[in-house]
Amino acid sequence: MARGTKFEAVTILHGMKLADDEVKVTVEEVIIPDALVPVPTDELYIMTQAFQSFLAWPKDLVGSISDPSVWIPKLTL
Repeated sequence: MARGTKFEAVTILHGMKLADDEVKVTVEEVIIPDALVPVPTDELYIMTQAFQSFLAWPKDLVGSISDPSVWIPKLTL
């Protein structure tokens, strides 16, 4: 879907507490522009809209580019 940065120490995003299974991310590169954002907001629901934005993202969908398993679509940020 995309590549970006995760912020593990953050527990609040846009004034709301993240769920235990979520992490704050920023989208720095969109790979699939029309893919749905897994935790949409009123303003951001497809990846193109999420570019250079901070989002809540399910932890189980975040992977590391140094981890070969990240190439499995389910694990890509």
